[in-house]
Amino acid sequence: MIVGLFLLILAQQDSISVHSARPLADAAQQLETKYGVPVFYEDPAWTPAQFPNPGGRPPVFRTYDFAFGFDASQPIVAVLQKMLVQARAEGIPGNFKIVMIGDGYGLVPVEGSALDLPISFPTAERTVQATFQLIFNALTAASVHKVVGPSAIAVNLFIQAVATVGANHERARDVMVRLLSDMRRPDLWDRHAGVPKMSWSMFYDPIYMHWYVVNVRAVLLGKEIVPQSAEYARLIQAKDKWVTHQIIRYEFIYTSICGLCLAPTSPPGWEPIRFRVGLIPPAVRVGVLTGVWADRPEARERLDKYSTVEKQFDYIEEQLEKHPQRVVIEYDPDDGHPTNIHFGNGMTTDGDYGFTITDFTPLPLNRSRVTPAGLPVTPAGTLPK
Repeated sequence: MIVGLFLLILAQQDSISVHSARPLADAAQQLETKYGVPVFYEDPAWTPAQFPNPGGRPPVFRTYDFAFGFDASQPIVAVLQKMLVQARAEGIPGNFKIVMIGDGYGLVPVEGSALDLPISFPTAERTVQATFQLIFNALTAASVHKVVGPSAIAVNLFIQAVATVGANHERARDVMVRLLSDMRRPDLWDRHAGVPKMSWSMFYDPIYMHWYVVNVRAVLLGKEIVPQSAEYARLIQAKDKWVTHQIIRYEFIYTSICGLCLAPTSPPGWEPIRFRVGLIPPAVRVGVLTGVWADRPEARERLDKYSTVEKQFDYIEEQLEKHPQRVVIEYDPDDGHPTNIHFGNGMTTDGDYGFTITDFTPLPLNRSRVTPAGLPVTPAGTLPK
């Protein structure tokens, strides 16, 4: 019985087998496809003797089995750590560490990578292809080695897509992440349509050219391309629902999310932060605080960005443009208004931020003397109680 259970567990676990001169690079790409999470790889500046072929001979492909076993419930970073432990135990060349790169992970040399070098160039909107050339030219000037790329992807996307990126003595790797994250299609209504999430592998040739070649690729989950951010599509759907429902007057409770506990928090002793929303003449949508919060000017100023559903949508899009590493956004399935918004960066959740919207209640229209929008006539800048 125990043996049968053990065999069942093994059958449910996964393993990685590669036939490669750079086994860690190929294994990283396999993991990327299994998880749909970017896994970057960067070569060190091998000497001919260090290259994964003793004596610096042309690449020799060998089969490596990373058979420690894992399943989809394990975090990808834990699997990468197991992979590095086995690689060191088997004497696979290269001394690598795991670092966070954007919203993924990278295997980079412990001694330092060419992409650690600082680069500078002016901020401007350019095609992605042109910006890559600026990055690689700056890297070549800063390094003793030439850096070329991007390769191994349809160049058409990089020619058609644009990004607004610059660098001020910043690490090249960070600039590349920003470039790929900001990539958009100005020729399309949905500017992020057709833009996949991307990663790269950077290879160094110690035998012939002594160059770094950066290969940029779309991230896959199985055979499906992972979009740059599925959250943009969900945001657009939520906006469409909201516009369709045409809710003119409503109220809700706003609650900030604490990064340490990832739970809604309110100052002890204070009543909930409640907004009431409607239109004032001529047709301006306004959300105002009610109760004790209405008498606190600093609260009105600080919380204004959350005061209407439209402003909440704007805030979500603004934060998505910053490409946070953790994103949890929930919308009401009926009318599309945001209900739970959570963003985060870094390895811990201490600095995470967001808010919840609860007790969302559409309000009936007042049928006494009304404006065309359906609100009672009130002094400018105020809403009826």
